[in-house]
Amino acid sequence: QKNASKEKIRECLNEELGSSQFQKQYRALLETEPILRSYPSAHELLKVLWDPLSQNYSQKDACLFALIKAFHGGFGRLAFLLLLLALWPALEHLYYRLIPIAKTTDELFSEIYWAFLEEIEQWNLAKKDRVAINLQMNTQKRVRANIGSEQKNMELSGNVRGQESGQPQMGEIMPTAKEGKNFAETIDDLINKGVIGEQDSFLIVRHAIYGISMKNLASEQGIPYHTVYRRYARALARIRAHLEP
Repeated sequence: QKNASKEKIRECLNEELGSSQFQKQYRALLETEPILRSYPSAHELLKVLWDPLSQNYSQKDACLFALIKAFHGGFGRLAFLLLLLALWPALEHLYYRLIPIAKTTDELFSEIYWAFLEEIEQWNLAKKDRVAINLQMNTQKRVRANIGSEQKNMELSGNVRGQESGQPQMGEIMPTAKEGKNFAETIDDLINKGVIGEQDSFLIVRHAIYGISMKNLASEQGIPYHTVYRRYARALARIRAHLEP
């Protein structure tokens, strides 16, 4: 079961890739990104991006950049899914490379998943070259940094023992957590300052404001419960460290 998290993520991606909703969104994406129109289906695009014999790296980077641009331009989930699948062989290789420094392998690929998402969220759209290699290398740096700081973050945010009742509450860190506009402005400010990412804010708002459980959030994202918890706890730790004098 060591690779359960990795296999679960891939299973969810493949299921979503085959859905009619995904195919409809992909057709809409082609209307906004001309460079992708040479690939009428997502499968054709991925086949080219996966081809190890193709040395047309500039074309591959152009396609990856188009997907990153689409991620920031209204095709978030669709573009991220395609980017994740496109880089899957490299990310899987990274998984095996990082096993020696991970405390456990159960959720290592989920750490890679989040680091990859953060890299795309914070991508400088002025960077159009060497997209594939930069995504790989920067994701690796993020995972190593996250693994190294995990213990510190868990000490700040409180250690989870499988009970949501023991987790840190947003209201303890931000007293205005339920005050709508003030809370939204604070979250936007934290994102702009780089304290948390867009995905962090999504989890915080869905859980702290709308009361959606961690288990349901995990189900929505197609990833393990403890991975979502750790992402949430890490975000609160960053907020606390930023707000406390």
